[in-house]
Amino acid sequence: MARIWTEPRPPSPNEPSASEPVTIHVRVCGFTFQFGTAAQLDRTLAFYREKIRPSSRLPADYRMPGGWSIPIAHDEQRWFERLPPRLLTNEHRPKVVAALEHATAVARGEARPSRTPGA
Repeated sequence: MARIWTEPRPPSPNEPSASEPVTIHVRVCGFTFQFGTAAQLDRTLAFYREKIRPSSRLPADYRMPGGWSIPIAHDEQRWFERLPPRLLTNEHRPKVVAALEHATAVARGEARPSRTPGA
């Protein structure tokens, strides 16, 4: 069973007026996701909904949409490469997707968190 809770975001000197005042935590399959924005949550949910992944190889001079390029170092990791591989198995992926969908509803205010921290 997934546990979802929110915590107030501490004020940051770099972002005095943060648009999203809470951080959402999702604990599922022995791993805790932490999301600072709804965009991060949506991107992670889209990633876990894909059953078959495209190639993770990128050219050394990767062109971003809009035409500008980013040099990729050989040892640089993208956000999804740091996730535990067990969460992508057919056993765990549907549980992760269900938990992230519930967290999306919590972020929109359509559902309540499943628990509070320390409870």
